[in-house]
Amino acid sequence: MKYSNISVLLTHEFMRAVEKNVTFDLRWGGTVYTTINAKELWDKIVLAAHNSAEPGLIFWDTMREYHNAEYCSPLVSTNPCAEQPLPNGGCCNLGAINLERFVDSESNFMIDEFKETVKIATRFLDNIVDYNLDRHALEIQKQNAINDRRIGLGILGLGDMLVRMGIKYDSEDGLQTIDQVMEMFRNTAYETSMQIGNEKGSFPNYKWTEFKKSKFIKNLPKSKREDIEKNGIRNSTITTVAPTGSGAIVARVTSGIEPIFETSYKRRVKRNDGYGKTFDEYTVYHPIIKKLFDDDKNLPDYIVTAHSIDPFFRVKIQGVIQKYVDSSISSTVNLSGDTSVETVADIYMTAYKAGLKGITVYREGAREGILISDKKEEKPKVEVSDNVQLKIVPTDRDHHSATTEPEVKEAVEKPTVKPEELP
Repeated sequence: MKYSNISVLLTHEFMRAVEKNVTFDLRWGGTVYTTINAKELWDKIVLAAHNSAEPGLIFWDTMREYHNAEYCSPLVSTNPCAEQPLPNGGCCNLGAINLERFVDSESNFMIDEFKETVKIATRFLDNIVDYNLDRHALEIQKQNAINDRRIGLGILGLGDMLVRMGIKYDSEDGLQTIDQVMEMFRNTAYETSMQIGNEKGSFPNYKWTEFKKSKFIKNLPKSKREDIEKNGIRNSTITTVAPTGSGAIVARVTSGIEPIFETSYKRRVKRNDGYGKTFDEYTVYHPIIKKLFDDDKNLPDYIVTAHSIDPFFRVKIQGVIQKYVDSSISSTVNLSGDTSVETVADIYMTAYKAGLKGITVYREGAREGILISDKKEEKPKVEVSDNVQLKIVPTDRDHHSATTEPEVKEAVEKPTVKPEELP
């Protein structure tokens, strides 16, 4: 599959079998189809992720245990990016707050302004539930929206926020700051949903005796649980972290919970020389780098990029954020090209033990067509004819693109690597 991503759903039972290196029954609908060694299947999953960034993992039992509405709308799968575990007929209703906008000129986080924005955004998304009721494609989607009033308020610009505050992304100070901001985010969103519930009524499927069984609700401060029991709550789920790829481009900030990918990139622009065969090359800086430092020649030590961050600390950060997100988090742990298969295995297992609901890794160079860092590498030279045809290629719905497919006069053999030759 070339234009989509794949994840596999793994249960607690399977993960325990992997750790113990014992057999595991592959079953569906109560029928056991075959029995395998769990560790052997795990190794195949990890090797595939190392080679091609597929599959990602979804820790299914963790998702179900932390799902607030599992008693009335049991999960069946997730949306394509996996930040929204959904029941049959469930649908996304998402928004995101740009954290970078809440750092003032003195590098202080503007708490009051942030809380007010979270309140407004929570009410906005709840209103969207009603606005969209007659716009769903299927009746089951409409009914689920009515009964669960599921919303997903998230964030973007986390990496830029830390840069503006002069805090290193992968540091204990960074971790503490993220923890404080996300706790404030969750508490304010939940308080607002409770207030709306008191004004307009709780979601129709709300039943405190069942709602309180969610591990996420159990982990709320006691005062919040007591308030929900007393006043109810408007929305079954409230917080999420979507990838926000297109939104981040528009806002000119880092996406979701990601750090800065690279401080600068090379952009080639075709010259207007009548032939279109020559290009000018420009250095393009990540917006916050350009704004604060003009270029990336002498950056302070607290500026770090995705591939320089310890992947295990990156997992730790995501685990901290997950504590405050009742749905899930869509993100990618970026790895250097020389990362070993064993390290990928350790990252996946660490993610499971840290309480993550899902994890995806991308080892640089493992897939074509993915943004890569600016490294000088020798490329094989190919003679290309003037016979160039335009070819429209499938892509995601947020973008439109075309590629040229030239007639290649001399074939270049691609190197292949056998699994047994990998480190």
